[in-house]
Amino acid sequence: MAIAIVILVVRSRSSGTAPVAVPAWPSAAAPAGTPGSALPTAGATTSSPAAGVLGASCSDDRGGYSIDYPADWSTSSDPGWVCQLFDPQPIVIQPDTEVPMVAVTVYTENYRMTKVFYALTDPTFYQVLSTEQGTFSDSGRSGTILETKSTAGGYWPRGTLTYTVLVDRLDSTIGVTTNDLVGDYEQNKQIVLAMAQSLQIAS
Repeated sequence: MAIAIVILVVRSRSSGTAPVAVPAWPSAAAPAGTPGSALPTAGATTSSPAAGVLGASCSDDRGGYSIDYPADWSTSSDPGWVCQLFDPQPIVIQPDTEVPMVAVTVYTENYRMTKVFYALTDPTFYQVLSTEQGTFSDSGRSGTILETKSTAGGYWPRGTLTYTVLVDRLDSTIGVTTNDLVGDYEQNKQIVLAMAQSLQIAS
């Protein structure tokens, strides 16, 4: 049985581009035996050389977390997207318009990390390039680093690279993610790692 995926449609800042459908996380539980990669084995505490560039912070009360982000970046103050969208450029969400594509997105999902992982490694949509387990957040929660490439059936354009850190909250998951459609992908991967490490999660 396939996992249902909620789709969030967003548009690049550059005018004239077509909407890009973003897999915005599972809307149904993954049953035992769902296709996808197994969670990787445990690793050491994960750190990033980009940690030193984080000089600002914000909180999402609904998501139950605070997170640091680069001091010279912007985050959204829109009520529906507080502390979820991050980019070197100002983030403006106009009423009744699509959410702009940004360098880094943070999201919360009310499913266990294993179920979110299954959704994001579904071989129908993604080729898994690498997985690694580590420790993230101020309280040392377990998490998984995942890099994938979209396939012909994916919601991103074919060949899109996506880099995500999933942080386990036992009954829910926080994701920090970027892709190669916006900005410097290699640099943003390091920023994603650093941001995930800075997470402060409400109990």
